[in-house]
Amino acid sequence: MKGIARLRGDWLIVPLLANRATRKSKFDQPFLLSATMITAKQTALWVPGWYELDQTLTLGEMQKLWFFQTPPEAILHEGVGIGEATPDYVFFNQLDSTTNCQIRFARVTEMVHPQIGPLTRIDTDGCDYLFFPVDGEEIVVNAEENPGQSYDEDLNVSDWAVHVMIEDVSDPIIDSV
Repeated sequence: MKGIARLRGDWLIVPLLANRATRKSKFDQPFLLSATMITAKQTALWVPGWYELDQTLTLGEMQKLWFFQTPPEAILHEGVGIGEATPDYVFFNQLDSTTNCQIRFARVTEMVHPQIGPLTRIDTDGCDYLFFPVDGEEIVVNAEENPGQSYDEDLNVSDWAVHVMIEDVSDPIIDSV
């Protein structure tokens, strides 16, 4: 049916917008999302800005994620070691910019901290960040008064950057929220 919108799941397919779909956000605000997804695994770098400026990441979930449009050089130098490849994406935080971002949907398939190892979740809500290792107890890290300071005195981490693998990455979306 040419020119008539069809509802499929929670997608509103509009034929006049080739390869585009309109979906409502959790705030019931419409946004455009390209129907094209990149399914190959891609690399991303999560470098905390602390102060609740960072995104919570959960292993295996399709999430709306914010990435830097153009990553600041300081973040790339801080989180990428000598000889390591530059990541495909760098997670956005508002410490360096409030506008230099693009929003995409993607699924986190792996998160690895160089010292802690594989993680299942990074929770950034509140004055403390919680890191959940696959094979251990949660690690509580101050994100407000002494950013980056773990409450576990035996844990000495100077760099909290996490290497992330993502898949099913959408094209950038236009979000009204």
